[in-house]
Amino acid sequence: MSNSVFGAQVGIHVSKQYDHAIMGDFGKKKHMALSQFAGNHQPDYWFFSLDNFKELLSQLGDAPGVRVYLANYIPTGFDPVDAVVQRGYLNTLTLIFTATDANNEDLSKKDPDTPYFLITPPELNYKGDYTDGELITLTKGVAATMVKHYQDKTIPFLTALNKHVKRFYKKDPTAMYGETKSMTYNLEHFKGTIYEDIQNVNVKGVTAFLGSFTEENKPEDPKLVGQTEIIFGYASSFSYEGKMYYFHFDIEECPGYSEGFPTNPGEITNGNNTVNPCPPNDCPGASIP
Repeated sequence: MSNSVFGAQVGIHVSKQYDHAIMGDFGKKKHMALSQFAGNHQPDYWFFSLDNFKELLSQLGDAPGVRVYLANYIPTGFDPVDAVVQRGYLNTLTLIFTATDANNEDLSKKDPDTPYFLITPPELNYKGDYTDGELITLTKGVAATMVKHYQDKTIPFLTALNKHVKRFYKKDPTAMYGETKSMTYNLEHFKGTIYEDIQNVNVKGVTAFLGSFTEENKPEDPKLVGQTEIIFGYASSFSYEGKMYYFHFDIEECPGYSEGFPTNPGEITNGNNTVNPCPPNDCPGASIP
């Protein structure tokens, strides 16, 4: 690992205090209810091997941005997706990626053949056996089917849950946006940060953690409190009895990492600092469902 100070990329890093707070908020207030609703244990994060994630970034090419859709695994008639459903992932949350232009407009709005991407879950077996997930390319139709199910079935439940939590804490249940449908990132910032960090830390995987905005760690717009968001973090690995095991870490605790990343990112625009959730702006530029 380099001894030089790193972590200087603008626009994607947030402090561990921030990400721990919003990840914990989702875990406390949403995860159990969402798992009950879906009928299986829902993910609170998605792990992507470094090879898979680098290939995803490569497939997105030189596009200015990336949109990340929340979706559900359901039968689609497309064998690679249906195989995951048959492994027991029916109704399970997942993420679908596609490229956008500089205005956060999905490229597929102009070119319907623009691909969508999904990284399937790894297979875990007893005592450390691990088979990596697969990066698969989806047509717009398959992606739309999975996204539409999330928006038609899961979002109404999450919206009702958010309102009840607000009432429980004696907050105004109408003072909030609708639940998150997708998120956009500035791809230059995203790639730049990740590739820089990979050069300085023993990164073996990238993980997307589910979170929700809190009163203490919120953007300037208070209506975002309670809304689902995504935080990307890193995993490294170690070997034990001939098997490789992964663990997550806080990059700011690594030697040589520069200090001072925000505990509260402030107003979110164009994916800077963390992620630009959609709503609140009713998903301008989204191409599906």
